[in-house]
Amino acid sequence: MSGAEHATTGESAEHKALKERIAKAAASGGFEAVVEDTPKHRRRRTDVLVRGDGVQIGFEPQLSPITAATVRRRSKLATDDGITPAWMTNSQTSKVIDQAPWARIDRKVWHEYLSDTELPVRGGVRRLVVEECSRMGTVCPDKKAGRPCSGWHASWSDARALERFDDLVIKAAARELVPVNVKRTSSRSVWFWVLASDLDKVDSTTSGVEDSPLGGIVTRVDIRPRLRDQSCRYGQDTGHRPPASPGADREPVSVKLADPPPPPTIGFLDWTGAAHWAKQALPCRICRKATQVRDDQMRPCHKTCAENELWRG
Repeated sequence: MSGAEHATTGESAEHKALKERIAKAAASGGFEAVVEDTPKHRRRRTDVLVRGDGVQIGFEPQLSPITAATVRRRSKLATDDGITPAWMTNSQTSKVIDQAPWARIDRKVWHEYLSDTELPVRGGVRRLVVEECSRMGTVCPDKKAGRPCSGWHASWSDARALERFDDLVIKAAARELVPVNVKRTSSRSVWFWVLASDLDKVDSTTSGVEDSPLGGIVTRVDIRPRLRDQSCRYGQDTGHRPPASPGADREPVSVKLADPPPPPTIGFLDWTGAAHWAKQALPCRICRKATQVRDDQMRPCHKTCAENELWRG
């Protein structure tokens, strides 16, 4: 089959609903979305192409079985066109997992994908966790010295990394979420999305960059990333002091402030006449609750509301 092999023939209602949800999420974030984008060379057909801030994301909801080789081939076709692939699945055993940037959501019926209910991301997104070595255990993960060191270590955690699927679409288009690749062995690697702000805190690896899949679209990192700033300075005295303000060495001067003026005296309104009463109850112009009382301009208004208004000035 060709690169445009996932034609819409026999497309499920769930697949159509997910494409619509992705397009709507992108539009809500101010990004253009093209459903079933097909280039002139016609070697690929992207379910939803989102044009973001200097990046193009090709979202591919994959709810039916697919081979890992097909995922890799279609991802390569996307990156050849400058598109970052983003596969979506609702199965824990799907072959899209760790073959390219991916995310897993819950299995639902089609109309639930189109509803306003939350759709949490269950996998494929991680966050950076930084811990003090002494709190991690007895063995330093870097030095393997059999005892903790005095430094700090980072790891990628997928625990509650992203609550909303719509946020993934928007943040990926805004380049606030970026895909990374971790090489585990010579033949196996894992993929996940991370916050760009987390990626800025760690060093990217140069190991195996020449054989990095999907070219330069995706950054390669270590599974235990090395922090760019190894020290934690929270609560430490940096020795920095702000410059003294002009005249800081002068003698203090006492100042006596004038007493505040007394509040104005507001008397009670006299609305006892028949002109301040109406048969029809209407919303008070201040509190909006129904009243038959009228003010001096014959507007519906509670007497207490008008008095409070006068007091507030």
